[in-house]
Amino acid sequence: MFGLEPHVLLLLGICLFAACAFEFVNGFHDTANAVATVIYTNTLRPWVAVVWSAFWNFIGVFSGGIAVAMGIVYLLPVESLIDQNVYHGIAMVGALLVAAIIWNIGTWYYGIPSSSSHALIGSILGVGIAFSLLPGGKGAAINWSKASESGLALLLGPLLGFTFTIGMMFLLKRFSPSKAIFKEPHKRKPPPLFIRLTLIATCTLVSFFHGSNDGQKGVGLIMLILIGIVPVHFALDNSKNPLDLRDSLTKVEYVIGRVNATELGAADQKLLAEVRAQTADLDRVFAGKTKVEDLPKPARFEIRRAILLLANRGKKLLASESVSLNTADRDTYKKAVDQMSSFTDYAPWQVLLMVSLSLACGTMIGWQ
Repeated sequence: MFGLEPHVLLLLGICLFAACAFEFVNGFHDTANAVATVIYTNTLRPWVAVVWSAFWNFIGVFSGGIAVAMGIVYLLPVESLIDQNVYHGIAMVGALLVAAIIWNIGTWYYGIPSSSSHALIGSILGVGIAFSLLPGGKGAAINWSKASESGLALLLGPLLGFTFTIGMMFLLKRFSPSKAIFKEPHKRKPPPLFIRLTLIATCTLVSFFHGSNDGQKGVGLIMLILIGIVPVHFALDNSKNPLDLRDSLTKVEYVIGRVNATELGAADQKLLAEVRAQTADLDRVFAGKTKVEDLPKPARFEIRRAILLLANRGKKLLASESVSLNTADRDTYKKAVDQMSSFTDYAPWQVLLMVSLSLACGTMIGWQ
């Protein structure tokens, strides 16, 4: 399968199983967040609440897009994403998965409230730092900009939730005519209808957004595995024609051609040279090709590599104060690269199904 040697195929299977196991653990690790209130208040029976939560986790994965998945992928150094050494990819993904799974299971076993997202992002950052220390990894750096965004979201999330909850409780206590919501739930009777509907709605929304957020992290993990071990088959979105990239490539070349190299410092000149080298590589790959069948399979990873470097190096170059381009040119470059990135930033429906099933099954197990 995929033209892999038996032992590499076995490692691929183990990595995919580990990624599904992470999502499975994530399911029962975080389920209590969604079902605790509806079970505690007798709004829903435990098995009904858990199945309901699992269903909406499943739906959330499929309808959540891939922005979070790609955000997880791009926390890693871009050099690690274009490394064709299969064993580097296996070691990288294996290390971060094992670390995250051990932490999740440990905190679940001891009943410690803990975030799977924190565990996963911490594992990814650790792997990224380790990659930069490998021989040949000099110059590789974690995407600290993306890491800062993720870290800020993880930090602000609990603070905002705490603040909004206190505010809502204060408003309800002050203006609500019914005081039933502040009483301890009856041990056997369900709460009034309005409160029941409210609790069911919150359970549903928490489950849905857990699937669309945390589930997408699993999608990102599996795409890391597939791209790292079988890059020829998963480097680009198979539903799109790579030859359609040529229009965007022309726009990128036009903008880069307007950059005056004599105005740049040594570091910026190096970035400019890298960008031009990638556009030249894409021109070479596309030369004389009229249909997708003309592209050799190894070219698909070359195209992916060039797109990632154009996005990464180009962003750094255009951020330099030495680059005197107008706003229109900068927007043209960004839109062209974004269009090219749509070929690399994707997830097959089979991956979404794997993750959604793993998360949903995990949700129904270990919730107590």
